[in-house]
Amino acid sequence: MCGRYAMSQETDQLIREFIAEGGKLEDWSSVYSVAPRTRAPIVREWQDSDSGEIERNLELATWGLRPSWAKEGGPAPINAHLEG
Repeated sequence: MCGRYAMSQETDQLIREFIAEGGKLEDWSSVYSVAPRTRAPIVREWQDSDSGEIERNLELATWGLRPSWAKEGGPAPINAHLEG
């Protein structure tokens, strides 16, 4: 996994493309280099248990991994691999 990525879409473009709810224009603007601690938009998808319909929501999040062995307040790894 790479440690950075570019995000050129605006919030309203993401909402339209993914047919998602939520997200506010002032929450996000295009960034050339999104790093692990940068808050960036994600689309979360789930199936409503009552209606069975697929729902999508746009939220800001940071990426990282918080394993059980990580020290509190220490740097969070951004990726992991499995050796077999």
